Amino acid sequence: MKNIKIISPSKELFELYDNTKNEIQRVIPDAKIELVGALAVPMAGKEEIDIMVICNDIESVQKTLEKYGFMPGQIVKGEAFSHKKVGNIILEIHIMRQGHKNIELYQNIRSRLKEDKELRDKYEKLKISLDGKSEKEYKKAKSDFIREHRLA
Repeated sequence: MKNIKIISPSKELFELYDNTKNEIQRVIPDAKIELVGALAVPMAGKEEIDIMVICNDIESVQKTLEKYGFMPGQIVKGEAFSHKKVGNIILEIHIMRQGHKNIELYQNIRSRLKEDKELRDKYEKLKISLDGKSEKEYKKAKSDFIREHRLA
């Protein structure tokens, strides 16, 4: 398993998000699409853009995205995942039905980090310190931080 590489937000990442959002909106017009994760704050994070797709039928959306090059992932507790790699960047799609508990969770984390500069700086510093670590170490440190600071 490869180690995590931490990158800073860039114009190119935002353009990739905009293009991906437009592509998804074109093929799933009734979906609500939001940027979540590090780029949404914005702050440093791993080479990934997290995109939340809120819809009525997660299986149907996952199948539609597969036709456009997204690899379907697991469905865990009502949240489906799909992903596509563009260069070194992974487009990670989180697909949820309207009303799913994780929608509010992701939105609240994003809002808290945007509003609280001290908390955001602390979280970003942690993420930068995880550059080169394993995915397992990265996820554990991130989960610990979120729990300690009551972001979830």
